[in-house]
Amino acid sequence: MSNTQKQITADEARRAYYRAWRAANKEKIKLYNEKYWERKAERLEREAAGEQEGK
Repeated sequence: MSNTQKQITADEARRAYYRAWRAANKEKIKLYNEKYWERKAERLEREAAGEQEGK
């Protein structure tokens, strides 16, 4: 293999695919992120409430 040719690994191919998918589906990514942070906030609230009940 010469210096100008590069062998693409499976990880690089996967990253390229997901990068292209995210670029083509920006609205879906926005919704997924919103849902993730809503669930994260709810979990933190439950944990905080649980700590206060235990004291």
